[in-house]
Amino acid sequence: MRWSSNCRAKISSPMKLDGTLTQATIGGRFAMLAAEASKMAAPKEIDVSALSDFDSAGFACLTALKQIAGDARIVGASPRLRALASTYGATSLLG
Repeated sequence: MRWSSNCRAKISSPMKLDGTLTQATIGGRFAMLAAEASKMAAPKEIDVSALSDFDSAGFACLTALKQIAGDARIVGASPRLRALASTYGATSLLG
């Protein structure tokens, strides 16, 4: 169940990301995602299995969301996302 971002209730986990997460698309989306991440209920998971496109800015966004959510796990990473994480020496960020 998802609650509106102005609601103080906990947002159920996993947080599901889909579509694109690129430098061109993050701008207006990050504030909303960060608000949701800060309200996630345990167990905290960020499901990225439905992301169709991402770039290094998208990976930075995922890293920030994981930090904002606290002990969240990033799950459902595609081989392409794992390769990008490996490029940055950050494979441990992906669950």
